[in-house]
Amino acid sequence: MFSAVVFGIALFLLANVHGSSETSCKIAGKWQCEGFSDLIRVEKSEKGCIAVFRDEQIQLLQGTEETLLETSSGIFSESVSAQTQRLSWSRSLLCGKQWERAPLVEPYPALHGGQFVGPAQVLSPDPLANYVWNSSVDPTVLQVYMDGADAIYSAVPPTSFLNSASLIHTIMGSSLRVVGPGTLVLDFGFECGGWLEIQANADLTNTKWEMSISEYNEPGIYNSGPAHPNKTAVPVQYADGWYRLELNSELYEGVRFGFLHVLSLDQPFVVTSFRRVCQIKPTNYQGSFSSSDSTLTQVWWTAAYTVKVNLLSSYFGSILIDRGDRISWTGDAHTSQAAALVSLANYDFILENIDHTACPTCSNGIESYAIYWILSLCDYVRASGDTVALTKYGANVDAKLTHAFSIYNKSANLAFYGPDDRVGADFEYPSIQESQNAYCMLVIRACREYGDVLTQAGRGPEAQVYLKKADEYTAALRADPTWHVTFGLHASADAINAAVPSPAEAAVLVSRELNNTITICSFGPFNMYFVLTALARANHTDLGLDSVRRCWGGMLALGATTFWETFSPEWQRVLQPHDAIANGATGFTSMAHPWGAGVVKWLTEYLLGVRPLSLGYRRFLVQPGLGLATSPKSVNGTVPTPQGPIAFEFDSESLAGSLSFPSGTTGQLCFQGRLAACTIELDGRPAGYGCADVTRSTSILLQCPAAPDNKDVVRNYVIDKLQQRENQEPTFTALPPLSQYPAQFLARDSVTSGTWRGRYGKAGYVLWAHTAQGTDSIYLPTFVSRVGFAPYAAGRVAVLAANTSDTRALQDPRGSARRLGIHATQNPSACLQTIVFDIILSQPVAYKVTLYVVDWYRLGTRQVIEMRDPTSYNIIAPTQMVSDFGEGVYLTYAYNSSARFRINQVRNGDAVVSAVFFDV
Repeated sequence: MFSAVVFGIALFLLANVHGSSETSCKIAGKWQCEGFSDLIRVEKSEKGCIAVFRDEQIQLLQGTEETLLETSSGIFSESVSAQTQRLSWSRSLLCGKQWERAPLVEPYPALHGGQFVGPAQVLSPDPLANYVWNSSVDPTVLQVYMDGADAIYSAVPPTSFLNSASLIHTIMGSSLRVVGPGTLVLDFGFECGGWLEIQANADLTNTKWEMSISEYNEPGIYNSGPAHPNKTAVPVQYADGWYRLELNSELYEGVRFGFLHVLSLDQPFVVTSFRRVCQIKPTNYQGSFSSSDSTLTQVWWTAAYTVKVNLLSSYFGSILIDRGDRISWTGDAHTSQAAALVSLANYDFILENIDHTACPTCSNGIESYAIYWILSLCDYVRASGDTVALTKYGANVDAKLTHAFSIYNKSANLAFYGPDDRVGADFEYPSIQESQNAYCMLVIRACREYGDVLTQAGRGPEAQVYLKKADEYTAALRADPTWHVTFGLHASADAINAAVPSPAEAAVLVSRELNNTITICSFGPFNMYFVLTALARANHTDLGLDSVRRCWGGMLALGATTFWETFSPEWQRVLQPHDAIANGATGFTSMAHPWGAGVVKWLTEYLLGVRPLSLGYRRFLVQPGLGLATSPKSVNGTVPTPQGPIAFEFDSESLAGSLSFPSGTTGQLCFQGRLAACTIELDGRPAGYGCADVTRSTSILLQCPAAPDNKDVVRNYVIDKLQQRENQEPTFTALPPLSQYPAQFLARDSVTSGTWRGRYGKAGYVLWAHTAQGTDSIYLPTFVSRVGFAPYAAGRVAVLAANTSDTRALQDPRGSARRLGIHATQNPSACLQTIVFDIILSQPVAYKVTLYVVDWYRLGTRQVIEMRDPTSYNIIAPTQMVSDFGEGVYLTYAYNSSARFRINQVRNGDAVVSAVFFDV
């Protein structure tokens, strides 16, 4: 972690540019760069001239200066304070436009039109988190900035790459000497939408070399469709030794890691620049968030950055990596826009994107996405107060809902409801009953929320049409007291969000479906946002906070600086930070997907606790998620509104805080949990018990039963204490232990290889594509009625060895022959990176089931194996990663009911399975 307080820059201006032997210490106008204020001093040094600048908000201390050397080709960092290296470098790279002297033409202008304001947000991955563009900057024109590597991730072999440390935090003037073949991997520290550029001091015509980019720690590989599914290519050559890796016509990809692959070379060469160029849309953070739990703070800022980094000139982008589907998906944009409303408040751009995704075909045939578009419109109008949008899009909403009514509860083809197995695993089986139930709840919610917004806009008669429809559907459901017994995680969450269940029924749904630490995280962070919302609306913000830590904090623990398209907490058991993550029905997964950013809005509304009670926040509620078993100690933040910001902070130990908000607005302040029993004092005067109306900005003090006397706490207590704790490490609230898995993983055997007889399968077996004719060899136990692959995820079937002496091939059940068949995934076709088979029991019985997998061609295949319930699709055993299985591996589980196995490809070869064995 680096300091948010200390920052200094020193720019060395070398003499002898024109052959002069004297150093002339003059500061040219080019050094008066935007983003920095006063020039402090100019002085001579052994190396030339030092020009020291200081941002007026930052204190300059001795020993924290960063040194940049100007050369004929640009500037580079000589030394960087370890304490401030990332912050100071990210700022210094913005200074001036020296890099424009290179013969590379960038597609957008250099960062300009703003300045850094206040201390850096150290828990944000965004180096521009506190860079503020002025209002004259055209937000439709993207800008670019450059950075050097944050670290050398690996150099193999290290003897081929000499002085690689010169690349760190350096955009010009490095001195990496390449003397042999190998691969150098740079970690730029965070992901951006960008590309790589490199300069060498020699002609590389006779050198065989390539470059790669990636979101993870090996060269990026994605499904077929884009121009470059494999993110490796020979860079395009420009003049003066410059090269750029160009993988698509827009240049940008999701770049965290950069790779230099030298296959062969005729002579050593020096790399004088290895830099990343990042594009960004000029957009300021208007909201802020912090809590004493550093994980929750980091989640907020990372999610907000995930939205910002995906913003394009005229619409909300969907992912950074070019996978062939970089469009603004109507449903995906719902959570992105929700996050933007409270973090960026770019109302005009959000409305522009709502318009961009409004057309009848913009939902791409996905029924739920049309409904999410309606909810996005409601979110926008509630936040902005723009009732004109209701008039403009009224007919559109009516058409979408009329269509929804026509397929409501009619087993329609929903096309997609989410990537989680429990709602159909992307496009595999999206119209299952859980998805149908969830969709019906979503329709009710849209009717209710649109009706509420119309009511607040003074359009009561029109609102009643939709509110009445919601009530009719709700009454019809609740006429059957068992209406929710088939509802799983997602349908239960959507039902609570639609206000369908009674409080007692909502409590049942939470207890049954939303309170299991193993199954709580939806595989799609997009869908998980709705689970969080349901927990808060069912008065279980405590469970929601733990879910944020588990479902988003888990990504941070694996090194995420932008949030992913899919995530399972199970991955924390089988992956290391920065590893490639598992693919599956989603295909090759994006690691910078803003549909996972809805958590920004949730933390703002249910932990900071600020949400609108009337359109445009004319009246608002502040109900912080403090005082609960899983709450952090304190929270503070700012919520943008059309009238101005609402700023709130509170410390649950001191019981003191403050609230400020624009004049002309009013609010209600309420507390929950143990704080709900306290008397609220506003500016020293009792104002209410548990809740109080607020009409002007005020200090807050709670007087609680059995609490120590706090009368001596001054009104600005929290501000003072937060300043005192500015450099202290925040605390982390520990997660509760995992719930118990229904099944057990017993053992992994990498010794037996294909010689299975007498060790496995005493009760039965299935050897796929194993007979001499290439058919399955099947002997099922009496308690198993069927073993079969799902038709949508059977993969390809192949015979790898028809008759071989290779002991990795499986023995014939009765003869001496060895053969090996497989079911395998189908890379690189999109969404075919998974295979699924079910074991259906005829009766409950305790048994052992063993899978045999072998990486026959020793490709270095990595695959993840999930054991699920074949009815609920919940995870029922710890997920396993299988790698280095060229000699064959058996994986044994114990269970007493039917089971489903999903095998997901990670990298290199296709995921495979050859046999399943039964024992009792």
